Amino acid sequence: MKDPIRDTPLRDPGQSLRESLDDLLLDVAYPWFMTAILAAVIAGMEWWRWWFVSPPVPKTLTFIAVVIVGIASWKWRSVKAEARLIKTGLKGERSTGQLLQSELLPVGYEVFHDCCFDGFNVDHVAIGPGGVFAIETKTRSKPLGDARVTYDGQRVLVNGMEPDRDPVVQARAGASRIRDVLTEYAGFETEVRGVVLFPGWYVESKGKAQTWVLNPKAFISWAQKEPQRLTPEQVRVLAFGLARYIRSTLDA
Repeated sequence: MKDPIRDTPLRDPGQSLRESLDDLLLDVAYPWFMTAILAAVIAGMEWWRWWFVSPPVPKTLTFIAVVIVGIASWKWRSVKAEARLIKTGLKGERSTGQLLQSELLPVGYEVFHDCCFDGFNVDHVAIGPGGVFAIETKTRSKPLGDARVTYDGQRVLVNGMEPDRDPVVQARAGASRIRDVLTEYAGFETEVRGVVLFPGWYVESKGKAQTWVLNPKAFISWAQKEPQRLTPEQVRVLAFGLARYIRSTLDA
């Protein structure tokens, strides 16, 4: 029998986050949840035996069950909070990925999602007439009232606060790695611009700095207005090279 799919499918938007969510639930939450149920059942059976059959001493098993249930409850609360953050990020990556595909594909771009490297990933890569863009999507819950992201070309503030991890540094690192991959797998060097997108936020960005910080709709507009830097043939070669790299990591 032969696999009818010739090429390994490319990754979907937010696939790393979905895999993280699955791992979180399967490896941490569910085992403890089932352990808590088992401990409660064992204790219940012992009490049943004590009440109807013979007088065993169920206190030890009950104590163990209480301890396990307590630990499981604590684990579940911590996993629930982390899962909520991952689901928010996943929703942002999926919506951004769909927007990129619907708006950029018709104007000559190729769009890739969830390009993985050792220890990190690039959420989206857009390759088209305006150049190559390595995109980080940062999905944040918005407070009531005025909510905005500001960017002065160097520092990002989300409602006046610096994020725990500098998204501009992340975007630049992703752009550098994508540039190296394209040089190796596509055969020629090209500039790759780092981009940080905040879905659903109003982003106040002062000019086109080296790294763009925008909301997704503004990025679409900026990308479409960029002067042509790549020919259709160059776009095709770069896209083929990036696809070849992604498939090589999936097959490894």
